[in-house]
Amino acid sequence: MYQGIRNMLFYTIIPAVLAALMLPMVCEAAQDPVSVSIPVGIETSGRRIPDGIPYTVSIQNVTPGAPMPETASITIKGSGQITFGPIAYRVPADYQYRICQNSEPQSDLTYDQTVYKVNVRVVNTLRGSLAAEIWASKDGDGGQKADRIAFTNHYDRPSDGGSSGGDGNGPGSSDAPRDGLTQIEDTATPLAGILPAGLVPDILIPENMVPKSMFPNSRLPKTGDPTNLALYIILAACSGTALVLLVAYKRRMDAEEG
Repeated sequence: MYQGIRNMLFYTIIPAVLAALMLPMVCEAAQDPVSVSIPVGIETSGRRIPDGIPYTVSIQNVTPGAPMPETASITIKGSGQITFGPIAYRVPADYQYRICQNSEPQSDLTYDQTVYKVNVRVVNTLRGSLAAEIWASKDGDGGQKADRIAFTNHYDRPSDGGSSGGDGNGPGSSDAPRDGLTQIEDTATPLAGILPAGLVPDILIPENMVPKSMFPNSRLPKTGDPTNLALYIILAACSGTALVLLVAYKRRMDAEEG
């Protein structure tokens, strides 16, 4: 009786322990966050552009709960470059943002109405730290990556005769083409209404990533499954060997009792 109970415990507990050792372990996110900064360029084309024209650019988080920079709306005077960030991430995931201009209308100035989708992917590295990679695309451009995030506005210098839209000398006249830039319309959708409350669009992750030069502060990790296959193979071999030895031991004990 005692021998039977001991054998039953021996045959059930040891395989259970070996099976538990072979289960994948859940790794918690690294404590040290990874930071990302997003540069944005602002340019203005045209002739005799006035100094000090204010330009405002805003960033919105499309992914609920996505970390945000300390300042979500930045205004500069004249052309130049601004930077959103640093933005700190502690949890591996895909985060999506929208970046667009939100400037007050100015006389004789046509604003670039492009909306950029910015994707930030945070992953665990094999060394247990976090790394991030980011890329951007223009809204409505089929997910094709953008070389950089930049807004190009256009200024039409008023003519000396008082007619709006240019100086009457061809390229500066109101009838001349405006370099293909989007015109502001009274019926245009307000920027504040781009993303209705509670509506989260699907996140499309393009296969090709933006080169490192676009975002110098991002670190591109080696992606892939960090599972240690060698450990699982060794554990499986040990478990199989133990089971074979247990069967041989039981047969020998049965032979001796018989």
